[in-house]
Amino acid sequence: MLDIVVILIILLFLSAASYSDLRTGEVPDKISFGLVHQKLWVIDALIIGGVYFIVGYVMYYLGQWGGADVKILAGVGLGIGLIAAHGGESVFAFTVDHHAVSYLVDILFIITPYVGAYALILGVLNKGVFSGFKGSIREKNFLIIFFLSLIPAAILLPSSLTNIMPINKFLIIIALILPPVVLLSQYLKVVEKTALRKTIDVEELSEYDMVAEDIIVDGEKIACKRDVDGLSKEQIEKIRDLAGEQKIPPTITVKYGIFFIPVFLLAFLLFLWAGNVLKVLVSLMLI
Repeated sequence: MLDIVVILIILLFLSAASYSDLRTGEVPDKISFGLVHQKLWVIDALIIGGVYFIVGYVMYYLGQWGGADVKILAGVGLGIGLIAAHGGESVFAFTVDHHAVSYLVDILFIITPYVGAYALILGVLNKGVFSGFKGSIREKNFLIIFFLSLIPAAILLPSSLTNIMPINKFLIIIALILPPVVLLSQYLKVVEKTALRKTIDVEELSEYDMVAEDIIVDGEKIACKRDVDGLSKEQIEKIRDLAGEQKIPPTITVKYGIFFIPVFLLAFLLFLWAGNVLKVLVSLMLI
């Protein structure tokens, strides 16, 4: 009964957070903090929640996630920790089957198709994406990287087919998906530069907007492109003052991120259905 209650709470908060993220690009603190503040007092839950928070904070520090992403992931970690503890799983006996490990693996599994589909939609809606991608894959640096990504498959696949040496099926699959991943990565770079940026007048700036490039005036950094929390009201006022003094241009380029929180919801549903999806796939390959 406890597991069902916790699962329903997590699903409720993840659904609300995903809806808010997709609709407005922001997640209210009452949602992100609400999940963290559930009374999950079991020590294992607190430890796993803390580990998830650290994982999220690393992504935040790298500029990939926002603050809401970190809080949501930590909250899910608390819930999963409680479920694991209730089921007799110890946080001090981590294996690939542990709930905490399984959910993180499922997040990684969901990311690629989610981001790929999201970026494809952006490409359809923005005409410059596909033409930009077509030009970028002709560049010398990309061609070298793509050629290198083909080498593992070129080595492993013939060896497997001719039985020259036994090759793990999992390694072959990894080798086969490496070139598409390289292509997807290049496409995402084009999407980020083309579809997720917009040049606006400084008067149109609003709180939480993220600048595409650092704004530095007289050696002072006014705004940083790596600040995933976006601009504060004070920064916006200063930028407008500087534009009025003609120390910076009257327009500024802001960037937008991919709405990531739905990944947590999809991964949790996958976690409930399959557990550790990577282990399931490996077991199927060994049949």
